[in-house]
Amino acid sequence: MHSGSLKKVAAEYSGSYPTVRLRLDRLIQKAEILEEKRELSAFEQTLRVLLAYQTIAPAAYQTLLEAHRKQIDTAA
Repeated sequence: MHSGSLKKVAAEYSGSYPTVRLRLDRLIQKAEILEEKRELSAFEQTLRVLLAYQTIAPAAYQTLLEAHRKQIDTAA
């Protein structure tokens, strides 16, 4: 999470700047998920990881998360 030249990193690994930027953004998202202060259910953690890996669309993430939270509220 420190600054540096992504162009230098891209050149070092023979990759393109956009690829390095995308991978760094995903890595930052994953780190933020792990550093989350409040307790998350296993389901919500899984959803957040899927979103960070971009294996689930943001709209689907939001829909599933809202349904999950409603179910938790109903059960309580």
